[in-house]
Amino acid sequence: MNFYFVNSVTSLDIAQMRMLLFISISTFSETSSL
Repeated sequence: MNFYFVNSVTSLDIAQMRMLLFISISTFSETSSL
């Protein structure tokens, strides 16, 4: 159960990192296009 908790937290962190990466790339592309 402890392993499942750590695994779910890790997957959640990966999802947040992926979303932050997508937002930063979108912001960078908009800034560079200007």
